[in-house]
Amino acid sequence: MLEEFSIPSCEYEEQVVAALGADHIPEPLAAHMENCVVCRDVKLVFRFLESASTVQQEDTTASAAGLIWWRARLYEKRALAARSVKPIRTVQTIAIVLALAVIAIFAVVAGPAWIGKAPPLVIAVVICGGGLIISAAGLWTFWARTAK
Repeated sequence: MLEEFSIPSCEYEEQVVAALGADHIPEPLAAHMENCVVCRDVKLVFRFLESASTVQQEDTTASAAGLIWWRARLYEKRALAARSVKPIRTVQTIAIVLALAVIAIFAVVAGPAWIGKAPPLVIAVVICGGGLIISAAGLWTFWARTAK
């Protein structure tokens, strides 16, 4: 079925493209283009591609300026967000330091009493739990301070 389909062509097709590219169409070729469907289509496609290429070139400068403006606005918004989050991060850091201080004070005050009365498994669990809390707080603080 596909073998039966043929694309129409014209022997002057290459000459038409060359003449359109040179912006000078000889009179006999112009007369032929008026009567030939293939050559008219070639002219139509050539003019469309030519206009599309000039529009694209004009849009690149406009889009570059728009991109710079968009990036400046994005930078401004990020700076504003960083300034607004700074007090929250400060309070979080103070809370972590206070929690660690309370854990340390509790360990110093209650630790000797627990060591004499508590079985070794409880002591190991308390030490591991305190280590997990301290390491999680450190990771959380590190993550909160990294740039996003």
